[in-house]
Amino acid sequence: LALAAGLAAPEIPGATGGADTDLAAKAAAALALLANHAVVFIHVEGPDMCAHARDARAKSALLARIDAELIAPLRTARPDALLCVTCDHVTHCGDGRHHPHAVPFLLHGPTALTHPAARFDEAACAPTGLRIPSGPALLELILRGTANPPDGGADLTARQG
Repeated sequence: LALAAGLAAPEIPGATGGADTDLAAKAAAALALLANHAVVFIHVEGPDMCAHARDARAKSALLARIDAELIAPLRTARPDALLCVTCDHVTHCGDGRHHPHAVPFLLHGPTALTHPAARFDEAACAPTGLRIPSGPALLELILRGTANPPDGGADLTARQG
């Protein structure tokens, strides 16, 4: 997909698309790309694959690895950067299927909006009222260099629609 969009897409040894993917190699590749690019996208397919397999323990273990082996090194190396962590859809471990629920997102960095949720999961994020209506709206927010929605509000729905 990146190549079709004209983006750089490095070959990353050990990047498997599964729960065994080399997250440290993905972090290193992202940091190398940030030397010449303002924006880097990192795709980690493993949690979705674990959910499709209905393996909640494997998904939880992989999410902990993502925190330790991917997110932490990026935050340490680039504390000035705005980091967005999200997924493209919800896949429940209970039935292994995609669901149309809103996905949680986390923004970290010097311009990030303080998030009111105590945890980073669908159940904790849903009642906060913080909503971004679409992926393009979230990307617009990030590319503006700020994690604060326009007009100081926490909901872009009115602005987009």
